[in-house]
Amino acid sequence: MTYTGIKHKQTITACDIPANNARAFTDQEKYYIKKTWKVVSNNMPGVGAKIFEKIFQLNPFVKQIFPFRDLSGEEMTRDSRFRGHAFLFMQAVGASVDNIDKLDQVMGPLLINLGAKHIHFPGFKIKYFDVFVVAILDVFADELGSKFNEKVYDVWRHVFEFIISKLKEGYTTASEKEDKQ
Repeated sequence: MTYTGIKHKQTITACDIPANNARAFTDQEKYYIKKTWKVVSNNMPGVGAKIFEKIFQLNPFVKQIFPFRDLSGEEMTRDSRFRGHAFLFMQAVGASVDNIDKLDQVMGPLLINLGAKHIHFPGFKIKYFDVFVVAILDVFADELGSKFNEKVYDVWRHVFEFIISKLKEGYTTASEKEDKQ
């Protein structure tokens, strides 16, 4: 499946997200990440909710794996399960920002473990991870406005591709292990 971001016209397919280690970020890139994260993280629950709303808009099948699948609009955004999941996701992004100097060493194992947990969600498919990068970048573009330039886009894309690649790695490893049992 292919997802196209509305704000930046990015198209992501399953094969576009590399399954490798995090690349080293330059001091300038780290500055962009931390500076823009300060803006986005001022409202982590709200931004997280917008990201998941965008994910569900881009791929409605993803919503079906959640306990709030029958809710919509304000009813969904007020739901504690929805808000909690969105906030936890934003905390993972925040932890990645906090560990940007050692992203692979610190966050890699945590994200792999989190990805592995997704095999226990009935109906979840690994391809559902693919929509996250487009959704997140679209929401960050909205939140950052004119601060969301090409350099900021590129550096955040790399952060999110790393996060998703590790989630996929964990999911794949756990699936293979379960298949052998």
